[in-house]
Amino acid sequence: MFNQNDITKSLSNLIEIYSKQSHNIKLCILSTSDICMTIMKRIQTAYEYEIDNNNLKYYGKDLFNQRACKLFEKLISSTTNKYTINQFWELWLLEDMTFAVVENINTVKRNLYSSDYRAIRTIVRSIEDIPFNPSEILEQLSEMCYDIFDKKIIYAM
Repeated sequence: MFNQNDITKSLSNLIEIYSKQSHNIKLCILSTSDICMTIMKRIQTAYEYEIDNNNLKYYGKDLFNQRACKLFEKLISSTTNKYTINQFWELWLLEDMTFAVVENINTVKRNLYSSDYRAIRTIVRSIEDIPFNPSEILEQLSEMCYDIFDKKIIYAM
């Protein structure tokens, strides 16, 4: 189950994995409560495939057999012809507080349909399992928090 303490501990563990490899990264540059709130709002079921043809949506099997939140995605390759085909690597935080790296092949035919096919590349256990730059992950985490900043009410006195 997702809760603030477990999410904070998992993110700290991820940062610690990077810190062991002499990256000077600290989670404190971001507000952990804002990150946790954003993650809890973005929890979803990830599917092996999703197809959206504007009228109907089709889903495959549950990819992780638990809920998850996509924390990061990086475009690896892209081709465009009649269709746009993008290859992404994604970092997901799973409900059991482990991290998974997923490959996503996204195909889009303008105004007709889009499809995503996902496969688990690895469950993160060491630095070698993470094909991302830690500063990119932290940057995207902070960008995710902008969603909740838009909804906060600020009172001036």
